[in-house]
Amino acid sequence: MSILSKYLDANSKMSADLQSQINPSDSVELLKAGYERYISNEALEEAPFDDKSSESTLHQYPYAAILSCIDARLSITDIFDDNHGGLIVSRIAGNIATTEITGSL
Repeated sequence: MSILSKYLDANSKMSADLQSQINPSDSVELLKAGYERYISNEALEEAPFDDKSSESTLHQYPYAAILSCIDARLSITDIFDDNHGGLIVSRIAGNIATTEITGSL
């Protein structure tokens, strides 16, 4: 079973077990699949904020870190259809990867 299938079967929530199975190519595939859902207006159904906030405060298992410009007009998590803590997003003016930003990623 592909990582994407496992991820979707888990309601798009990353677990420690699933995260340990992901390699960089898998991360790119998850991002591409999320983007395809976004541009085709077929985003995954999102749980109410209260339901997922309690889970993500206890554990976080991201599969990708993204550096983007702070003045972006779209949410990175929306573009890649991942609002369940699978992405770490760092936003900075100018999209410049400073020592501090790369250190935090």
